[in-house]
Amino acid sequence: MKELTRRQQLADLGTEKRYTFTGNFERYGYRHGYQYDEPTILLKDIRLKGKQLVMTHLWFNLSKAFSDLGELKRGDQLQFSGRIAPYIQDYQGHREDAFSETSVDYQIAYPSKVRLLRPASRRSRAVLPTDLTALVAQINQWNSQETNGN
Repeated sequence: MKELTRRQQLADLGTEKRYTFTGNFERYGYRHGYQYDEPTILLKDIRLKGKQLVMTHLWFNLSKAFSDLGELKRGDQLQFSGRIAPYIQDYQGHREDAFSETSVDYQIAYPSKVRLLRPASRRSRAVLPTDLTALVAQINQWNSQETNGN
């Protein structure tokens, strides 16, 4: 099934109810915000009620609910509740030669009731730094180790 069809399935669920999803942790990241870098988390193979694949991947803000789980490892399976929310998909950069048609797409928003459903390993989990600068530095270190094959 194509990604577009899966996104349409999300739209068909509607925006009023909360649904239960599962997803596999892939990695941490961050995006540049107006005043500071905002930590994010990438989940893959997002499934509705653990069964029907609705998205191949989705980035979330690293909210307190995700942070409270401690340091996640690739393959950890998470369960969470969320709402379907529309957003405008368009190129938002400053390149004049890049053209993009504006379209409405759908995502899972407002994740809550986040829990670790199936850990990838049994080892204890380190607590994530609470200081934003330290957290972004830690994410950079993890991602550079991953890139270098460590």
